[in-house]
Amino acid sequence: MHSFEGTFNAAGLRRTGRFRRFELRGGGGFAGRSVSRCLCLRATALLLLIAFGVAGPAEGQDQLPAARTKGHIKSFDAANRRHVRGVAISSIPILSKLYRANNYNPLWANSEAQDQLVQAVYAVKDDGLDPADYHLSDLLRLQTEVRDSVKPGTDAAADFDLLLTDTFIRLACHLSYGKVNPRSLNPAWNFRHTISDADPVPVLLNAIRSSNVFDFLDRLKPQVPYYLKLRTALAVYRDIQRSGGWKPIPEDARFVKGECSPHVVLLRERLSITGDLTVPSDTPELFDDEVELGAVRFKIRNHLGIDPTIRRTTVIELNRPVEHWIDKIRVNLERARWVLHNLPSEFVIVDIAGFFVYVYRDREIVWRSRIQVGGPVRQTPSFRSRIDHLVLNPSWTVPPGILDGLVLPEASKNPAYVNQEGFTVLDAGGKAVDPSKIDWAAYSAKTLPFRLRLGPSPTNPMGAVKFSFPNEFQIFLHDTPDRDAFKDMQRAFSFGCVRVEKPLELAELLLNNPSKWSLARLLEITRTRKPQAIRLPHPMPIMLVYMTVLVEQDGTLFFRDDVYERDKAVLKALNERNEMVSHPEVNEPDGWAHAITSRK
Repeated sequence: MHSFEGTFNAAGLRRTGRFRRFELRGGGGFAGRSVSRCLCLRATALLLLIAFGVAGPAEGQDQLPAARTKGHIKSFDAANRRHVRGVAISSIPILSKLYRANNYNPLWANSEAQDQLVQAVYAVKDDGLDPADYHLSDLLRLQTEVRDSVKPGTDAAADFDLLLTDTFIRLACHLSYGKVNPRSLNPAWNFRHTISDADPVPVLLNAIRSSNVFDFLDRLKPQVPYYLKLRTALAVYRDIQRSGGWKPIPEDARFVKGECSPHVVLLRERLSITGDLTVPSDTPELFDDEVELGAVRFKIRNHLGIDPTIRRTTVIELNRPVEHWIDKIRVNLERARWVLHNLPSEFVIVDIAGFFVYVYRDREIVWRSRIQVGGPVRQTPSFRSRIDHLVLNPSWTVPPGILDGLVLPEASKNPAYVNQEGFTVLDAGGKAVDPSKIDWAAYSAKTLPFRLRLGPSPTNPMGAVKFSFPNEFQIFLHDTPDRDAFKDMQRAFSFGCVRVEKPLELAELLLNNPSKWSLARLLEITRTRKPQAIRLPHPMPIMLVYMTVLVEQDGTLFFRDDVYERDKAVLKALNERNEMVSHPEVNEPDGWAHAITSRK
């Protein structure tokens, strides 16, 4: 999520050439006008009720399919077996309930429904998932065995039916919520999907019986332009991969405008492959204006600045293999499956890795601003909340991280430090304490029995306004006196909170009452230096998300630095075979278990 009409459009640069395939209709960014999810939206959330066990009866004489299936279900319920025909399956209450609702008869008697499910398994590759995670080879083997059998209703048919159902549930869960459990990577993860009270069994049965399996599963994916355009980008980069990628450019290559070099030929080829350079040349070895402009396009898309000089750092990025970019897109498709469902019509989204904050209304961006976020040591966390009030002229209480990292060490060295910085020291009862009487070296943030507070002032780190929303991290959006830092492209150097470049504009937008809270009125209040808390007329949903691939409205891709080095862990989990997701926050309608465990 870049600035969306962002740097490219502002610079008059347009995406052309091979990457025209990126140009899709619809709004840009993470959200847009959603495609209708019909009945699937209710079923999507309910699929998180899935709890995986594994089972299978001993092999024996051929049985009627219903009898063999019933035997499997009993084993599933007893959780005393782990496989069907050597294939680990996800035995869960919903699977048992589906078969009970069908009197244990086969669910997949319709061959068209079978074919659609197999087609959906093949298609998950377009979503950055691996078809092998969904029993593909075993499905094809059993499908052939059943269809070639001269004796209908064999054990193979019953086992094939169970495997199809397991695949169906697993696919639905992963497309709805992601394959990787985000809480396994971040224990404080608090994004939740709304869980309906409706019974999912009729919805799932209807999808199977009506041979609507492929469309049903397709609608479980995030139906927002960001996700759809990432899928398109993944297809383009895989086309590049199939064509052999690109040739590396020597890292010591020198590029001087107006000069010729065989390295310029390599540079032209590389920029052309990703659509950054589209104009052919009769002198391909010449570093001319078009090559320079293509290099600038590439640097902007990769957060390398707008300086046309091609240094070693730029060449290193140009030389990254196409597989690197494919993996990056896959990781962000997975993140989108974690969070981009059931979006409200109005919300604030903090793009941590892109260093921007946006306000959406009716799925359209109505406001944006640069931000500063936490650095690698004190990272800004990803979570969801609601902004319920703001404070003009806020005071600032020093948080634990800054106490340990800055204030206590400085106060220990310089007894006058606390007074020089303008802090008021308060005890547990709110009474002021003389800082010169305190042995600062004896305390840490955990043991310090005092609070350090800084009142409204030009040096207050909160600036003129802060935006409050409940969270366990003591994270705010706020103003800052450090205005020059917004000029930097890389803006990860706060202590974790989110500093906003245009905070009073955001305040006016959230209060949504120009006659009472105009920008001029808000500015007037800030000049008084008197604190004033204002509750929002309606709490505003806010999401702090971490995405390292962003998409413009025209489909242009922007790759961002993985400043918190989170991509690697997501990719590792995404590539693990048969890794199942776990969503312990899910409700339990009808007493169904909800834990989803990993099975190899």
